[in-house]
Amino acid sequence: MAITVTEEQLQYTSAYIIGEPPSWPGRVGQCLPIPGRRVTKLGFWLSKYRYPTGTIAFAIYRVSDGALLASEVWGDAAALPAVLDPAELVSSAIYYEVTLAAPADIDEEVYIVVDYTSTFMDGSNNLWVMIATADVKPDEYLVSRIGIWSPTPDQDCAYIYTYEVPLAIATNPATAITYNKGVLVGYLTDDGALACDVRFQWGRTTAYGNDTAWQTGKVTGNTITQEIGGLLENTLYHFRVQGRNTGGTVSGSDMTFVTSKASKGKGYALARYELIKSLIAYEGIASADGSLDGATLVDANLIGRNDFITNKTILIISGDASEETKGAILFDNTTGTITVDVFSAQITAGTIFWILNISSTTGIAEPSATGATTGAAYIDALDIDARLYNEFTIKIKNTDAANSLDYRVLLRPEHGVDEEMIQPEDITLAPTEYDFVNIDHKWGQVIVQVRDTVPDSNADFSVYVICNKQ
Repeated sequence: MAITVTEEQLQYTSAYIIGEPPSWPGRVGQCLPIPGRRVTKLGFWLSKYRYPTGTIAFAIYRVSDGALLASEVWGDAAALPAVLDPAELVSSAIYYEVTLAAPADIDEEVYIVVDYTSTFMDGSNNLWVMIATADVKPDEYLVSRIGIWSPTPDQDCAYIYTYEVPLAIATNPATAITYNKGVLVGYLTDDGALACDVRFQWGRTTAYGNDTAWQTGKVTGNTITQEIGGLLENTLYHFRVQGRNTGGTVSGSDMTFVTSKASKGKGYALARYELIKSLIAYEGIASADGSLDGATLVDANLIGRNDFITNKTILIISGDASEETKGAILFDNTTGTITVDVFSAQITAGTIFWILNISSTTGIAEPSATGATTGAAYIDALDIDARLYNEFTIKIKNTDAANSLDYRVLLRPEHGVDEEMIQPEDITLAPTEYDFVNIDHKWGQVIVQVRDTVPDSNADFSVYVICNKQ
C-alpha cells in the first residue's frame, strides 16, 4: 500500500511571463533533483493578463538530454480568470494541478515546467507563472526555455509535486509466548525513503483496543519488537504492526497467538490465573502521560468511578517501571489521575497496570532477596517467617537476560518444626520471565528455592514478598 507525500516551494513574490517563442519563453518552471520517486501530480500558481488563449500543460523534462518524461494537459488559457490590472497579477494567482495519467518514476535531475502553446497572445494578452525573486530552496532554481534552457540560479518557481511512498510493513509471528506475556514482532519492508514510527495494536478481537507506544526513527530492514504483559492464560489474542510517516499510516496483516496454560503448583500455592481472580481489583491502560517524576498515572476509564483505589497497591505491568509496586495515595475521579508513592520512571500513555486488592498501608515489600543460582542443586533464595503475615504473595523473577532457572516453594505448617515440607512442582522461568505464587493458608515457614536449568549457567534472580501483615 502506497501513501502520498508532497514536495513543494510555496513562496512567490513576482510573476514570470510565459508565451510562444520567439517573443516569450514557452516553458517556465523549476530545475531540481527528484530522488527515486513515483510522481503522480504536478501543479503551479498561474495568472493571466486579459485574454490569451492556448494549451497549458504541466511537464517533466530530463536535464541531461532534454527528453520529455511526463506531460499532462491542464486545459486552455481561456478558462483562467482574466486579470485586468497588471499590479494584481501576483495577488490574483491561483494554484492549478494535474494528475498524471501514467505516474512517472524519476531518479535524476529534471525540469518541472508549465508548457504553454499559445493560439492568441500579444503584449496586452499573456500568461504568467508565479516565482520567488530569491533563492528559497538549495540545489534548485528557476528555469525557462527559448530555444535552449536558461537558468536563473538566484530565483525559484513556486510549485507542488506529489509522489507515492511505498511504505510497507509486515506483521511477523509473536515470540516468547507464556501464560501472561509475549513479544510482538514486525518488519519494516520499505520505509518509502522516510524515517518511520511503528507500533502494535493488540487485543482479544480484531478491534484490538490496545495500542503500544510509537517507536520512532525506524528504517527499511528494521525488525520491530514489543513485549506486552498482563495477558490471560490459554487465551487467543490478535495483533498487527502499524507504520507511519509524514504521508500517512499503513497496517500489517492481522496475526494471532494463544497464551499457554499457567503452571499450577501442588498443595497450597496458587498460580497466576488464580492470583488474577483473587487479587486484582482493576486492569487498566494509562490513557495519557503521567508526571515526569513518576508520581501519577492517568486512566480516563476511571473518570466518574468511586474511589476503590486510595491505599491500594498499583502494580506496573509494562513500560520503564515494569513490575514495580507502589501505594496509591490519592485518586481524582474527575480526571482519572492516581497519585502514587513515586515510580522510578514516568508512567506514559499505553502503560499496562493493575490495581491490587492489597492495602498499601500494611506492607508492600521491595525485593526481599537477590542473587544467582549456583548449579543443578536447589539453593534457598528466601526463607520467610510466615507467622508475620496473613495471606501473602511471592513474586519470583528471573532477572537474567540469557539463562533460565527453576524455582519451587516449600511450605512448613509451623516455623522451626523439623518435618517434611509440602513441595509444589518445579517451575521453569525463561530469561526475564516472572511468576506469582499466592500462599492462601497461614503457614509457619515458606522457603523459595532456585537452581540452574543448565549446569553452571548461574541465572540471576530476585524474590519479592507482597503481603498484608497481621
